[in-house]
Amino acid sequence: MKALTKKIFQFAIPSITSMWIFTLYTIVDGIFVGKYVGSLALGATNLAMPIFNLSFGIGIMIAVGASTLISISFSQKNMKQGNYYFNLATLLAFFLGTCLSILCFFFLRPLVHLLGANHSLFPYVSDYIRVILFFFPFYLCGYGWEIYIKVDGNATYPMLCVLLGAFINIGLDYVFLALFHTGVQGAALATGLAQMITSFTLLFYIMKYSKTFRIEKYRFRISSVFSIIKTGFSEFFTEISSGILILIFNHFLFFYLGERGVISFSTISYLSSLVIMTMIGFAQGIQPILSFSYGKKSKSEILHIFDVSIFSIMSLGIFFLFLACFFSKNLVKYFLSTETETLFAAIALKKYSPSYLFMGLNILFSAFFTALKKARFSLLITFCRGIVFPIVALFLCSRSLGRENLWFAAFFSEAMTFLISFYLYQRYKKELLND
Repeated sequence: MKALTKKIFQFAIPSITSMWIFTLYTIVDGIFVGKYVGSLALGATNLAMPIFNLSFGIGIMIAVGASTLISISFSQKNMKQGNYYFNLATLLAFFLGTCLSILCFFFLRPLVHLLGANHSLFPYVSDYIRVILFFFPFYLCGYGWEIYIKVDGNATYPMLCVLLGAFINIGLDYVFLALFHTGVQGAALATGLAQMITSFTLLFYIMKYSKTFRIEKYRFRISSVFSIIKTGFSEFFTEISSGILILIFNHFLFFYLGERGVISFSTISYLSSLVIMTMIGFAQGIQPILSFSYGKKSKSEILHIFDVSIFSIMSLGIFFLFLACFFSKNLVKYFLSTETETLFAAIALKKYSPSYLFMGLNILFSAFFTALKKARFSLLITFCRGIVFPIVALFLCSRSLGRENLWFAAFFSEAMTFLISFYLYQRYKKELLND
């Protein structure tokens, strides 16, 4: 099993690195906004985050759904079927990305109100979304191409493309915000242009160097679209649940703590995105391997992937908790301009960070079940994590612990979800061994 362990990390590490690069330039984006536009603008970018989660979630749904079906097709030596799913997924991503852009453009004002913007934050949120929405097709297509290239056997090239996008985004942030003072619109334009360039570099590889994928004409079947959506829907819900969680937290924080609560949560969200993306990166990195082992019906490989992944994710959770507890002030100070805001956010981060212990495991179990075509299990985990338990935890914390301790709701929510995740994992493991 040493070769399989090596393969797990050969796929997981580049995937995590890509996620880190993407997240780090998102964090740098937040630092530029906080320092050059102001804390209100920083809060506005957090309010707009659910729209990113929606676009990213649709992209993940298509990419993970298609890549799972592609990996299974390839494991069964059906290369034509795999290429068919690749072409269908690319067309579907572009179509849905365009539809999302059009809908956001025509319903921008009610959308911003739905996100929870008050009169102070409304202009910042609307300006940010008005620019970024034009780049949604590139977000959806680009993420898919990144995963398909990994399935093609090259895990390094997508990482380099994301790294290129990171440098471009940081450079454009400096030009638009520090030099020309274009506000949140400049930040949105920098992010969108960087994603567009990244997408084109990924497409270039597929058209020029891919060993298995070709852009071809097919007669697509609607049943295949539903197969992709069904297989990847739990991953969509995982991502969209992050947006729902942010939305719910923002409304509670506005009610109990006002703008300072939302600004602090914006900082926590930027920092926590590094944790979440690390866990997602690992989970999605091992999905093609897990799907391939599932296609071969190799029980020993599936169980070994489980064991290595669970140990790795637990170690990462402990590491991130340590960082957040002992370096909280050093982490949040880069986003905020006053000592009062920094101290408040640092205390909030310490209370929020215990959630990291269970967060990664819940993400991992959801990804496991997606790769093994147990979509209902994955969906149940995500539904509990994204909607049911956060609402329950926020309500209980606000009533029993007081408004200053609302941040602990994240921990209680993840812990309750873990009980469900672990039960489903043990149930599947028992079924696998008895089969």
